[in-house]
Amino acid sequence: EKHELKKLKARKRVRKYRQNQNEEQREAIKRKNREQVKAARENESHEKREARRKQNREQAKAAREAESDTKREARRKLNREQAKAARNAESEEQRETRMKQRREHTNYKGAH
Repeated sequence: EKHELKKLKARKRVRKYRQNQNEEQREAIKRKNREQVKAARENESHEKREARRKQNREQAKAAREAESDTKREARRKLNREQAKAARNAESEEQRETRMKQRREHTNYKGAH
């Protein structure tokens, strides 16, 4: 009886050892799979980001090309008005500096 009891205990220990080994293997496989999925997701997200940026550029280009003359003129008019408002807000000293730079630039352009 003692001998049978020892055999049972030994089997139990072996079974427990094997269960632990299997569990560790399963955990290692799960970890590896998680890392692979994460790496794939990061690569995919980078590719998706690049694709989205490219699509945005193409849409913006198409929108500019499709813009009607009246819309284009309205946008330019708005830009001119904003520039004019900015000039009106500048001080006399800033205006003098800007005009001086403009004259120098014009002289430079005329010299070539």
